[in-house]
Amino acid sequence: MSNIWVLIANERNAAICTSRNGTSQLLQSLHNDMADRGNVADRSSCLFACELVSVLSRGARLGDCDGVIILANAEMRDQLRQVMPLSVSRLLIAEIVETTCPNPRVPSNDIDSAIEMPKWGMAR
Repeated sequence: MSNIWVLIANERNAAICTSRNGTSQLLQSLHNDMADRGNVADRSSCLFACELVSVLSRGARLGDCDGVIILANAEMRDQLRQVMPLSVSRLLIAEIVETTCPNPRVPSNDIDSAIEMPKWGMAR
C-alpha cells in the first residue's frame, strides 16, 4: 500500500495532501505569515521552505510517506531544493513547476487555485 505526499506550494501558501490507493486527503495547510507583512524576500521564502521541508522530513522519518511529489513555482522549488535533506530527496517522485502559457486557450498551472483545491475534501 503506497502513501504518496503531494506538496503544493508558492511563497505564500502551501498544502500537503496524501494520496493512498486512489483517495486524496489534506494533511496540512500552511501559510507564510511573513509574506502577509509584505516581506516576500528570499529570507521569508527560505524560512517557509524550511518549514515545509521539515514537515516532509518528519513524514519520511516516521515512515508516513513512501514518496513525495512537489508542485511549486520555480522560485519555491529552488528554495525547497536548497534546504531538502537526503531523506526527503530520496522519496522525490516528481517535481512539477508552475508554467505560464502565452496562448489563452491552453490552460496553465495555477498554484493558488491548486492550493484551494484540497479544501473541497476527499476525491475518489
